[in-house]
Amino acid sequence: MKLEIEVKRRRGSVTQGVADVYVNGEKVITFGDDIQIIKPGQPYYSEKIGGWASTIPDERFILGLLYHPYDGVYHYSDQVKAILKKEIERLQGMSWDIEVSDGIRERMKIKDGFEPFVSLAVMRHMTKDWGEVEPEEKEHNDKNPLAAIGAYTFREESKVYVKAEDGHLRVFFPEEY
Repeated sequence: MKLEIEVKRRRGSVTQGVADVYVNGEKVITFGDDIQIIKPGQPYYSEKIGGWASTIPDERFILGLLYHPYDGVYHYSDQVKAILKKEIERLQGMSWDIEVSDGIRERMKIKDGFEPFVSLAVMRHMTKDWGEVEPEEKEHNDKNPLAAIGAYTFREESKVYVKAEDGHLRVFFPEEY
């Protein structure tokens, strides 16, 4: 299962901003950002506009979500748990037919460690870890996971693709595409 926590910052003006914290693409909480004039050499964590930028790193907002002092009142951790539960249900609800190419099947018979690698590649793909794909491909995969392709390398020897097609996964070498 993949847990992705992301901070997206928004600026209402040069001197005011907020930081939204997303879990697996769903906004959970918004914090006020601390926008200050940045002195030479001072670290900053957002776009610098007219010398003004955020002085709070993303990690502080993430920790603020996970360890919020008023979680007993606002139940942010319950929201995160609900998002994780949906992801677990999504994974459990999948009944994928997994097809391996002849080349993959042969390599699994003769190459030590290759079969567990293929199993792990399939699991990574099913949890939306697309492996070594270009940013444009990752963006496409995130929007269309039922038509996604992932690329995974075995011991720097060979690349394996996992492609979702019409309710099943196909595992193959690049030359078998």
